[in-house]
Amino acid sequence: VYMKEGFRHNYMKTIGVEISKFSYERDGLSSEVVIWDMAGDAEFRNIRQSYMAGISGGVLVIDVTKDINTQTLIWWLEDIVKVPKERPVPVVLLANKIDLKEERKVTETNLEGVVQLLQEILNTSPLKSFETSAKTGEGIKEAFDWLISTIMDIHSKS
Repeated sequence: VYMKEGFRHNYMKTIGVEISKFSYERDGLSSEVVIWDMAGDAEFRNIRQSYMAGISGGVLVIDVTKDINTQTLIWWLEDIVKVPKERPVPVVLLANKIDLKEERKVTETNLEGVVQLLQEILNTSPLKSFETSAKTGEGIKEAFDWLISTIMDIHSKS
């Protein structure tokens, strides 16, 4: 929805990397945003790390209809923290599929606990969570607006 591609009912998980681009404007400033959708499976971890050079921000996605796999989230953040960088790297955590209310397993309390754990790993880099639905678009614009604006603020200060 945010990328103007619409919701795909037959989404297949990423193998390797899928790259998308769009322009973002705020306060008269324009920025080109490049999103690298990387495979999340553990066997792709070594490949992922090589693509993270120059990272400016991160998006982690969890499915609220399944139990949270904190170890996978920790691995991702460890990978982000390992990347040599000059500035903090903000991360947004999307708690997705909130449109499936009857199937929801992740509570707000679970989510808050995970956010606290992840913030400890990120240290001084900003982290914010949003409840989202890729299907309805709920929360997606707000999450990406926060992430991109935070990145722009960080870059304008250096």
